[in-house]
Amino acid sequence: NGKVDDDAGHGTFVAGVIAANANNIGIVGIARNVTILPVKVLDCSGHGDSLGLAEGILYAAKAGAHVMNISLGGPTNANVVRDAVRVATEEHGALIVAASGNSGKLGVFYPARYPQVLAVGAASSADPDVRATFSTYGPEVDVVAVGQKIIGTVPAETCPTISFLPCISGNYAAGSGTSFSAPQATGLAALIVSRRPGITPASIMDLIKSTATPVPPGTTPNWAGAGRINMLEALRPAFRLGAPGVAKN
Repeated sequence: NGKVDDDAGHGTFVAGVIAANANNIGIVGIARNVTILPVKVLDCSGHGDSLGLAEGILYAAKAGAHVMNISLGGPTNANVVRDAVRVATEEHGALIVAASGNSGKLGVFYPARYPQVLAVGAASSADPDVRATFSTYGPEVDVVAVGQKIIGTVPAETCPTISFLPCISGNYAAGSGTSFSAPQATGLAALIVSRRPGITPASIMDLIKSTATPVPPGTTPNWAGAGRINMLEALRPAFRLGAPGVAKN
């Protein structure tokens, strides 16, 4: 119905990790000048279905989204979602980034489990070479990012009552989950696209994975895929980064 008000806070938090403005009292998003296209596929209690997710993916793809962040998932391999992912990726050239899940067990959730999707797990904040205990793992995980004690934006009216995010001020909260590691990879993908508009989803995935920092398997092999995302290395060929204070195009 076109109404995308955030009545849970989760979407605003994720959007802030990706694109929060700079020069304010709070945080700075990974890709702060990116344009956000909000698409609501869950209700106020965080519930939804495969059809709604598929419709949301297709809507964003047809609207011209270059990178999609999906910080949700489930165990069902729904044909309608699989087809939507294929159409968005192959026909519209959109990269989909999705959270691996928070079960803490083997079995990456869908849609992260699809091969066209960049599946992102979570590393511990105490030791980024170690899996966050809640992070769902499996061979489908492509990369990880720190997913604990992440600071994000929330609607001011939601913050006093939000159940899953401890508020630290009127507009900011701290949270843990693959929902909050995934948008870090999404922001990185958006930065890559901003300088290489014609790059394909597969090439973005290859770049992020090939420049990731390998991490040890620990007691759960396949928890980190290619490793922890390394923004400096991933952006170096796209941005020709130089010494601090030296601008290069």
